[in-house]
Amino acid sequence: MNQLLQPGANIKLNAFSGTVVISHSIDQRFDINLVCFLINESGKTQDLLGAVYPNQPHHPSGAVIFIPPEDLSGTKNHSIEFDLRKVPAGIKKLIVTLADNNHIGLSELKNLKAEVRIGSEIISLNQDTLTIENGIIVLELYILNEQAKVRSVWQGFSSGLEGLCQHYGSKLIEISSVHSILIKKIDESLLNPHYVMRYTDYDREIYGKNLTAIFVNSCRAFSENQSRLLRSLLKSMNLDERMVEFIDNSRYINEDSFSEFLDFIKKECLVGSFMVDILVLCQVETDLTDEQYQIFTALTEKTQISSIKLKQALELANLILNKNNHDKINFDLSFFKLHAWSNFINDEKTKKSQLGRLYLTLHAYFSEKQKNEHRLKNEEVEEKNDLKNVRLFQAIRAIQEMQAIAQVRDILEENIRYLTQMQKYMD
Repeated sequence: MNQLLQPGANIKLNAFSGTVVISHSIDQRFDINLVCFLINESGKTQDLLGAVYPNQPHHPSGAVIFIPPEDLSGTKNHSIEFDLRKVPAGIKKLIVTLADNNHIGLSELKNLKAEVRIGSEIISLNQDTLTIENGIIVLELYILNEQAKVRSVWQGFSSGLEGLCQHYGSKLIEISSVHSILIKKIDESLLNPHYVMRYTDYDREIYGKNLTAIFVNSCRAFSENQSRLLRSLLKSMNLDERMVEFIDNSRYINEDSFSEFLDFIKKECLVGSFMVDILVLCQVETDLTDEQYQIFTALTEKTQISSIKLKQALELANLILNKNNHDKINFDLSFFKLHAWSNFINDEKTKKSQLGRLYLTLHAYFSEKQKNEHRLKNEEVEEKNDLKNVRLFQAIRAIQEMQAIAQVRDILEENIRYLTQMQKYMD
């Protein structure tokens, strides 16, 4: 049964639990996020857990669960699941909102509508009143006289998400900062060649195919941003043209292929690289779900990665996604072979560890140096050309050493300036 609810009107629901779906035509100009606020009688959130959104996808009570956005035939769906019976004491309403971080104006968003789905019942909430809003209250869910109800609102603020947060007294971890830098770099194709590029075509296929399969099977549905990131990551392995094939074949993971993949990454010390890759893919929009934690627990056992290394991989993935609040990365990065992600680690907006930057600079230099030495050592050249090659290599090495020293000097000078300023401040 379908019903239509006009702005300002309310209606009784046939059950206490269901799904809210807000949909609109896909438009790359917008950066849309759904946020559900759990408010008390004063109209405010009670604590930092009083909002459910991409960076905090579950309320501890289970009353609200965020579902990653889904693209279907030119339409983007933003959804939450709700259960009003699980709402904690003191919470009076669930406020479902929508915000555009790019502040274009939600009135420009085509085919914007909302639905409350309870079994076969669909309550449609259409709107035609938006003007300059960048953040809107779409609807309210609540219990009145032991009846579950929904109220259509469609009102908001030109200040967007900031206005909504101020209105409900909530402080969110900034949604847009989590992946805006990452997505910008994806669009600019700033992923470097992956470490697996040094292996055979067959080995690269094994890595890319199983990475895709594990990612697809660990997500209920993956977003447009995750799809773009997967394509870019496969492109760093020269496998992007096979992305659709890999996804289509991901429904059933071939045990023999998976065993071969596990043997390969363990033998070639690529477990760390794989863990960072898959953790970044899974966390572009939201933190790991309970189901994904179970999958990663199983992967930990199969790959035999230590809990310490897994924790470090998670820290690096958060750093790449700009979620990391730590000031230092004080562990050896070589285990993780971050060749594809080096631009993300080095970026001033995401990289906070001067030590890590210094390490990556030196690691990249010495890796290239070792590769050149190995290649030169194994080349069979005529005796008259051998001396020429050695001298050429020595000249290249001297230039590389000067470049590396210059980069190290710049980093040290930056630290000296910082310490000097701190000393003046303390004096």
